[in-house]
Amino acid sequence: MFLKKPSRKEIPNIVLLVFGLQLVSCQSLGINPAANPSPQPTLRPIKIATATPDTKATLSAEMQISPSALSGTQITFWEPLTGNSGETMAQLVNEFNQTNPYGIFVTPTRFGSQGELASAIQSAEDLGQELPTVISASMDQVNLWNFEVAPVVDLAPYIHQPGIGFTESEITDFFPVFFNPDLTGVARLGIPAYRSGEVLFYNQTWAQELGFLKPPSSLSEFKEQACAAARVNAEDKKKANDGTGGWFIDTGWESAVSWLNSFGYNQFPVEVDATFSFSTPSSEDAFGFIRELSDLGCAWTGRQINPFEYFSTRQALFYSGSLEDIISQQKSNARLGSEDNWIPILYPNQSGQGGVLSDGLDYGIFAGDAKSQMAAWLFIKWMINSNQHARLAAADTTFPMSYSEVAVLSALGEQNPQWQQALGFISQAKVAPQVQDWWIIRQILEDAFWKSLQPNVKPEDIPIILRELDATIYEVLNQ
Repeated sequence: MFLKKPSRKEIPNIVLLVFGLQLVSCQSLGINPAANPSPQPTLRPIKIATATPDTKATLSAEMQISPSALSGTQITFWEPLTGNSGETMAQLVNEFNQTNPYGIFVTPTRFGSQGELASAIQSAEDLGQELPTVISASMDQVNLWNFEVAPVVDLAPYIHQPGIGFTESEITDFFPVFFNPDLTGVARLGIPAYRSGEVLFYNQTWAQELGFLKPPSSLSEFKEQACAAARVNAEDKKKANDGTGGWFIDTGWESAVSWLNSFGYNQFPVEVDATFSFSTPSSEDAFGFIRELSDLGCAWTGRQINPFEYFSTRQALFYSGSLEDIISQQKSNARLGSEDNWIPILYPNQSGQGGVLSDGLDYGIFAGDAKSQMAAWLFIKWMINSNQHARLAAADTTFPMSYSEVAVLSALGEQNPQWQQALGFISQAKVAPQVQDWWIIRQILEDAFWKSLQPNVKPEDIPIILRELDATIYEVLNQ
């Protein structure tokens, strides 16, 4: 499984310290934040790093390396997948080493999380040690390394080089949301390696018993169904389930971004020199909506971090999860004897046309000699072939990358209706921010979302929290 949520230990101390001091100082000193509003900072421009041209070797020289001249070339590969996906990745690398016709040998190193991988890359740079040839990491992290650690190779020339690249039909076979074919003027530093999706898990059987014949598509319908589930649990004869029902609260950044998207927040930076702010009316509406659900008892938290058992025992009508959670939920229902039908659904929004946040890993190549770069490219190309990548997608029920891969996975769709349902969300996917500072920004956002739901915080404090969120981001990024 791809461990997408960093632990609290991975959050830089300065993030918690700055954000905590700003909020506590207002309360402990008796200052009225509304009368003394925080400054509205203009955040420093956030740039998507682009590859630096190599003046010592022309592009044509790099492309002149013949695959037949790569025999004996050894490259290294660092990646953070664990569980079923990690085991499958290891099998694929081993298979490439045994079957590739070029004589390339890949030495893989697996890390327990993206945080561990990032630490290893930084340590190698700090100690002057050799960096891996190929990495698999989130695109914001790849952009950060290209900007701060070492140049990452622009893969566009390899993609379009006859003989070693992709044909036009192969390019159009990829889902555009994962493999944008129209990138021009910007270096392509990554190739999709693994894509998951942030969805809501929904108990159809229970919802129908509550009188709802279809999943909610609007925010008002979501609130209505969540509150109906909470009300039923409060009014039945079981004391143990009082205070449950509705949406099981998730304050992770994926959940926060998904709810922001639901309310039309459109300030995520996607271009060079773009700036943004979370202190917007749409952000206030999103945070306020979740806070209202919590205050009404229609959203709740439990002692267990994972929601699987709560969902299996009808203590949650909805919860936020990723596609990897499909298998875990199936196992939980089987273990607890639940025969309820359930499906993943899109996050509702104001227009009634929901969406799904897509996040994952990309392959990238650190700049090196021409032979190593060519060997790395041929390894990546083999890994994302529909036959190979289909095995990775099947391992943890994640998204396929192409139309042809869906055909390869037809048996999985027949056996797994929840995954089959999720395939229909690909066209509505929104890619998570990819700028190099997102690794830090998302952790600060996560803390602000959590803070907005605390009992000692009033709903009218939400605009203050959002201003402090912007101020904290500004301070951390400009220290």
